[in-house]
Amino acid sequence: MDNMEKLTNMFEEFLMLYKFVNKKTILDTLQSELNSNQLKEIYNLTDGEHSTRDIAGQITQKCGHVTIARLWKQWALKGLVVATERQGRVKAAFNLDEYEITQIREEE
Repeated sequence: MDNMEKLTNMFEEFLMLYKFVNKKTILDTLQSELNSNQLKEIYNLTDGEHSTRDIAGQITQKCGHVTIARLWKQWALKGLVVATERQGRVKAAFNLDEYEITQIREEE
């Protein structure tokens, strides 16, 4: 096992421990920030591959790409997204399924 592989394994273990110790705080922040289906949908599509324009075109309840860029900046300040190698793109830091955050059921 080389040094890079060791560092990667250590980081993954640290991240797992961090998520376990801070689960309540992370959950509270996610629930506060992602309080609508639209926000959850945007967050789920924030995978580092999709641009703000891509996401704006895919979501059910439409909004502009500038709004998505603003959300990314807001989420970055709260640690909910992380930068990627592609400039101007971010990736969700947490899997919503892991925190049992699902779409809000529509009122019929």
